[in-house]
Amino acid sequence: MGFLGRRAGYANVVLTVVLVFLMSGGALAATHVLGASTAKKPAPKYLITSVSEISPSVLKEIEAKVAGKVVPAKEGPAGKEGAPGKEGATGKEGAPGKEGAPGKEGKEGGPGKEGKEGKEGGTNGLTGTEVATLKSILQHTEYVSNGADEKPTIVFSGLNLQLLSDVGREEAVNGEGNLIIGCDCTGGTHTGSEDVVIGSDQTYTGSGSIIAGSQNTVGGEFNAVFGERNTATSSGDFLAGLDNQASAEEADVSGGLENKATAYAASIAGGYENTASGTESFAAGGKEDLASSPFATATGGLKNTASSTYAAVSGGKDNQAKAVESSVSGGAENEASSEAASVTGGEKNVASGFTSSISGGYSNSATKLQSSVSGGAHNVASNNSASVSGGLENAAEGVEASVSGGKGNKATATAASVSGGVSNVATGPYASVTGGGKNSALGEASAVDGGLENETFSTRAWSAGGHSNTAESEDGVILGGIEDRGFGTRSTIVGGRKDKTEGDFDTLFGGVENGATGYFDEIYGEEKENLSGTEDFSYGCGLGGSSEARYFCYRG
Repeated sequence: MGFLGRRAGYANVVLTVVLVFLMSGGALAATHVLGASTAKKPAPKYLITSVSEISPSVLKEIEAKVAGKVVPAKEGPAGKEGAPGKEGATGKEGAPGKEGAPGKEGKEGGPGKEGKEGKEGGTNGLTGTEVATLKSILQHTEYVSNGADEKPTIVFSGLNLQLLSDVGREEAVNGEGNLIIGCDCTGGTHTGSEDVVIGSDQTYTGSGSIIAGSQNTVGGEFNAVFGERNTATSSGDFLAGLDNQASAEEADVSGGLENKATAYAASIAGGYENTASGTESFAAGGKEDLASSPFATATGGLKNTASSTYAAVSGGKDNQAKAVESSVSGGAENEASSEAASVTGGEKNVASGFTSSISGGYSNSATKLQSSVSGGAHNVASNNSASVSGGLENAAEGVEASVSGGKGNKATATAASVSGGVSNVATGPYASVTGGGKNSALGEASAVDGGLENETFSTRAWSAGGHSNTAESEDGVILGGIEDRGFGTRSTIVGGRKDKTEGDFDTLFGGVENGATGYFDEIYGEEKENLSGTEDFSYGCGLGGSSEARYFCYRG
């Protein structure tokens, strides 16, 4: 760029002015002072045509003088933009920029033309037969880059996959021939053969088993174990759940925690700390239940025990079925201790007779063949086919005797019965007491129907209602009244007080202290009347009657 093209500084402006002065008119005369002479001779004159012809010292002096007079001009407005200059030469190529983001994937192109068949490769020392075998395998193999769950997948089709522990096709337990899925890398003993192993830390020392989960231990043959820390040590076992054990052939535990099946074909279906130790025994659910005999069953509940063949406990707590085919179906601390005995519920009940049963209640006992208690508390059925249907502290002690309820009642003879009430007793065969209190049916087939402290001593004697009445004759009847006594055969007393029959077929209707000692005598509403003949009749003639009553006295 030329001199005038540079941005002029202050000194440059001065020099430019001097030059203009020197060059104005084509030439300018100037005096060139040479040196520092003091002579007064006129100085020589020279024609100066260029600043370069001026001595630097003179030029400096001129610059100083001109500087005092020169006033810098204001900057004028910007001129119009000039015309574009010619395009310069191409610059050098810059450094490469950063790589941009990848663009969207384009559509898949069509398949290319099939290339020519290449030359056959080498076989790396394989025989022709081996090569043919590999080719036959590859035709059943397919690699799929986007297969199952969009993951690379190898597909085998049209063939079977066989794993052997020995090339001689003989069964050998040598740690080979297993199919292992997953990294079973740490822990455990891996000496088994021809097993399918899935998971981690498994121990397998037998053959032909399926093991899935973690830390399971499997020996023997043909077992299937799923879950965690389970142990199968025999053959044909099935296990699932956690910390379960099967230690006999064909035993199985299908779930739960810390259960044990220790006998042939024993089975447990869930629960906690249950044990099936009898052949083909079964436990299901619950906690600490035990089926310890062949075909015994314990299902649910807590600490229940089925300890005899075909015995069964179904729920409840601390129940025991101790005899063949005995059963307890719930409740607490119940016991069935004779063959086919059963307890259906309640607490502390004991069925100890053959086929005896208790259907509930508290502390009841059925101790003989086919005896039963249906409920209540502290009831006892202690003879064959005896039964108590409820109530408190009742006892059926005779064969086929029964007590239907109430408190403190007893049926002590064959087929005797008490149907409610308090402290009633039926001690004669087929005798019965129906309600009331402290009544006693002592004669065979005698009956007391209600009332208080009534008694029947003879065969078929009957007392109904009243208080302290006694029917002591065969077929004698007392209906109501107080302290009446019937001694005559088939005699009858209806109501009254302290009436008495001593003859056969006598009848007393009401009254007080009347007596009949003959046969077929009848007294109606008398007081202290006594008849001793045959078919005597008295109405209002008693010695104790009023004069008005005696006025109407009639005797027949």
